[in-house]
Amino acid sequence: MTTNPINLDKSKPFQKFIELFKVFLESKLNRQWVVSGTTIQVYLRKGHHAFGGKLISTLDIANIEIGERSRRKGLGTAVIAKLHELNPYEVTYVENILNGPLYESLMKRDWINVSKAVIPCVYKPTEMYLKSFNQMREVENGSIP
Repeated sequence: MTTNPINLDKSKPFQKFIELFKVFLESKLNRQWVVSGTTIQVYLRKGHHAFGGKLISTLDIANIEIGERSRRKGLGTAVIAKLHELNPYEVTYVENILNGPLYESLMKRDWINVSKAVIPCVYKPTEMYLKSFNQMREVENGSIP
């Protein structure tokens, strides 16, 4: 049963989490738990994955935990969406999704299933990557000199 959704603009744990995520991105650390109290806890990695025979820089969301009182309100999906929006790398990769409703929610939002994964994993190219990829294709096709 879904309860009333959280207003993320007014959610202090969400805002604190985003601030801590930005600190992680600017740090030299390659992996870290980003924790905002007991409400949001996410294990992140700055990683690389092979896509189409090319090694791509990724933000890996390896583990996401939402506090019990905040579950089933869309917070997990919102956290992933915000991390993807702020991701400075080429792809956001969410691994080992054990929560069926979360997986279905991401698939409805145009995330791409990793077909060979035993446990569901999804990824989504960032806007920055898509823009550079499209420009590269235009150069290859002679549209841009």
